[in-house]
Amino acid sequence: MVGRKKYTETCRHGRIWLGKRADNEMWYFKITLPNGKVRERSTCTASKRDALREVDFLNRQLVNQKYGVADGTVEVSKLFQKFLSAKEGRIKPSSLTRLKTSINAFRKWLSDSCPEIRLAKHITPEAMRAFQQHRTETGTSQRTTNNDITNMHSVFKWAMREKLMETSPANYSRGGTIDRYKAPSPKADAYSETEYAALVAAAEAHGGKLISDLITVFGGTGLRFEELAHLRRTCLDWTYKIPEIEIRAQKDWSPKDPNEVKRIPMLPQVQEVLRRRCNDCKSDSDYLFKNRAGKKIVANKTRPQLQRLFAEAGIKPCRRLHWHSFRNYFVIRCLKKGVAVPAIMEWTGHDSATMVLHYARSIQPEDVQSEFEKLMPATGENQGKGVAQEAKNH
Repeated sequence: MVGRKKYTETCRHGRIWLGKRADNEMWYFKITLPNGKVRERSTCTASKRDALREVDFLNRQLVNQKYGVADGTVEVSKLFQKFLSAKEGRIKPSSLTRLKTSINAFRKWLSDSCPEIRLAKHITPEAMRAFQQHRTETGTSQRTTNNDITNMHSVFKWAMREKLMETSPANYSRGGTIDRYKAPSPKADAYSETEYAALVAAAEAHGGKLISDLITVFGGTGLRFEELAHLRRTCLDWTYKIPEIEIRAQKDWSPKDPNEVKRIPMLPQVQEVLRRRCNDCKSDSDYLFKNRAGKKIVANKTRPQLQRLFAEAGIKPCRRLHWHSFRNYFVIRCLKKGVAVPAIMEWTGHDSATMVLHYARSIQPEDVQSEFEKLMPATGENQGKGVAQEAKNH
């Protein structure tokens, strides 16, 4: 150190003293913690702008009493504890369970592969990409891996709002640090008319009555899985000319929007399935769709039974198809039949027409020609057929 002065320049930042050392030109800060202890740390930079940025960040943590052990950054374990404590009782138990599962997987990976990462600021995009790669290499499905990254990003965004981190290392937005999804392939994520018919036939032959009924109702209503799983006799209204399914919050379950109420008309094949299942129920409290133990069906338990039918239906195993894909199929079918978008939104519960039209990207190339033929005027023999058909209908 040159001279007697420890710092050549000092300035006050809350409870942080920032200065520049006279010997190595590096910026240095001294911090007083709420317990009265004093810590001195180097910013490891000779740039005053970078040093001020770091000190301002630490000062925000101290003002909000969100300080770490020594340098203003929380430990990873404490970060997760604070996050789970903040979310306890404020989100659905199922959502909290999923968050805990992702956090535990990430913490186990840290302890096994990167034990040197102890502070939140040391979690880098490179570490998140390594975690993502590890999950994939150990046989975790792409969907589960993506959900883990999504959940960790939620943790880090909360930490940013609480001034515990500067940026999220799991940012999967456009231009972010993590590539969460594969290239979008709408055609691969929706069933075609041919595939749907083949699945129905395969389910009736080998899939069992439950899987066959699920395919029929999903493809004819566009219901989400949890909506269908919680159907009871009280959810069905047979008083209308076209019976309807009513989806609203129940004692043991509520939809994504607790105040949402939607009514979905039943196609004839859907009516047949639901009437039969209503007759099999002993009371109004029984679920219409139950597993062999008589309990509510679960997506993860029934999805493998569906996917076993893919080979017989001519569906490649690389396709990302599941129960929710029948919702896509229903919307596409409505669009191709010319159903008004507001009506589709009423049935499916979508908040915007943009989301409904998003499914239109999945219309197959072979369907484009038939769509254009709707614009062609009826002439000659076709016109005669049209008149005869109209007279027959009336």
